[in-house]
Amino acid sequence: MNHQEIFEKIKDLLSRHVQINVDNLDYGTHLTIDRTDIWLESDPNELTIGYGLSHVHYDSKHDNLRRAIEILFNLLTKRKRITTYFKGDKIFKERTEIELQQDQFEHFGTTMTWWFPFWRRTTKEIKFQDPTIEFSKVENEIKEIYKLM
Repeated sequence: MNHQEIFEKIKDLLSRHVQINVDNLDYGTHLTIDRTDIWLESDPNELTIGYGLSHVHYDSKHDNLRRAIEILFNLLTKRKRITTYFKGDKIFKERTEIELQQDQFEHFGTTMTWWFPFWRRTTKEIKFQDPTIEFSKVENEIKEIYKLM
């Protein structure tokens, strides 16, 4: 099964459990989940999983699409820790992690800007975001997608 078929299966699953927005663009399809920073995109060459500005590209010929699905559903069904770094009152970096188990986190992505007042003291703020979907509600559907691979 190619990445575009997987994208369609995921889109169908998500549409049954959360409010989604789908935009058909010149280069592919972009899907966002309402009231979250989670998004995914499919173009002719790859599947992209994103949270805010952080995102990971999965080339259907070279990358493990199982891993892409795992990360997407971890973003949806697990708590996220967002660490925002400031210089003065300007945000210059944000780190996103997924809580796999109690106090065990997996790094998803870090975004950073290069234009900030570097001479200011660095402070940080940590926020947690609850899961978007309960794992038990989508577990069987996720397993069905894995079986198709």
